[in-house]
Amino acid sequence: MLTLGTFSTLLSRELAAGYVVASPATVARLKEVRGILGMPVATVTQRAIASLLHGGVVRRNTRAVHRALAQRRQVLQDCLVPLFDDACLAPGDGADLTVQFSSRLARDAFETRLLEAGIECGHESSLWTVGGDGLVFSFAHRQ
Repeated sequence: MLTLGTFSTLLSRELAAGYVVASPATVARLKEVRGILGMPVATVTQRAIASLLHGGVVRRNTRAVHRALAQRRQVLQDCLVPLFDDACLAPGDGADLTVQFSSRLARDAFETRLLEAGIECGHESSLWTVGGDGLVFSFAHRQ
């Protein structure tokens, strides 16, 4: 199993650096692939990230980002959920807000209203392998 992550939300969009958490069984294969693909992140960037990790900066920033995402999620919940006809908020405390509808027709009608207002959302089934048929609202970086 692999876990992929990025530092773009925590540190900066411009950083373009991520990480992989891998089981010992996959490390040899990952090193082989890395040898073929090369090292896309400069050594100086890697060392700077390592220093931020070691110094606790990333941990503190992670807490701040999680608080901000929770506030954004609450705004979405407070503003959008009252508009849902025949829908309920899926349990969860992450940054995304998943709303499940009683029927595909209700979901599609609400999605159309959102698109007309310039609001994009994703279908739960297209984002996760074991996804339902709801709509997912999230956040993008502002320009």
